[in-house]
This record gives sequence, C-alpha cells and structure tokens, in this order.
Amino acid sequence: MPDFRIDWKTCPEALNKGLREIMADRPASFAAAGRLIRFIQEITPERPGLVITHDADRSTVRYSRPCDAFRAVGHLLGEADRKSVV
Repeated sequence: MPDFRIDWKTCPEALNKGLREIMADRPASFAAAGRLIRFIQEITPERPGLVITHDADRSTVRYSRPCDAFRAVGHLLGEADRKSVV
C-alpha cells in the first residue's frame, strides 16, 4: 500500500486535529517518505465538494468544507487499499 504524508507547511489549521486523528487510526498508511497530500480550501461554500488532482509525487485536495477534505482523505486511502489488493 502506498504511504502518504501531509504537507503540514501549507495545511489549513482547521484540518490539523482531524488529520492527526486519521493518522493515529491508520498509522500504516502514513510515512515520512510517502506521497505528499496538499490541501487547498478554495471551492466556494455555495458549491460544496472536493477535487483531487495528482501529479508525479503529490496529490492535491481542493475542498470547500473541512468535511470535504476528510472525505478526500478517505477516498485516497480507499484507493490505495484497492491497489494493494489487486
């Protein structure tokens, strides 16, 4: 399973506690050398949701509400779990 790491330098403070709880619950999914996950709050509250994009070494989550950012993490973890089974 691919390991992930959070880009804490740019991570919105509102996500810190929840992301640390997810990391504590799924420690095998996170590592210092893992694929970087970057969070950007930019989608308007009038159109809540999330967009995940990928490049060579990073996944970027653009989201409206904190719950959307956490849904994106669940999506990334689920995708990684499926790839490890195949």
